[in-house]
Amino acid sequence: MEHLAGPRPARRQHAMTPTQPAKGEAAPALIDRRIAALGDWRGDTLRRMRALIRTADPEVAEQWKWMGTPVWSHDGVVCTGESYKASSS
Repeated sequence: MEHLAGPRPARRQHAMTPTQPAKGEAAPALIDRRIAALGDWRGDTLRRMRALIRTADPEVAEQWKWMGTPVWSHDGVVCTGESYKASSS
């Protein structure tokens, strides 16, 4: 597929290294904890999205970046799993 501006540039071929927190806890465990801690529709949504992502790409890497953001990568960032306050009051 071509972009309007011309052909798509080639993807980078270097391997990405998963970001680990200072404590050394693995990203999948941190994502599990985030889902449990949310405990509401946000946790349910994150759990469902995670399952969809892993089903669609079993080789996707789960990472924990940017001060506590779940990230799924495969040849670059696929998506992120930010969660925000339930309401703005």
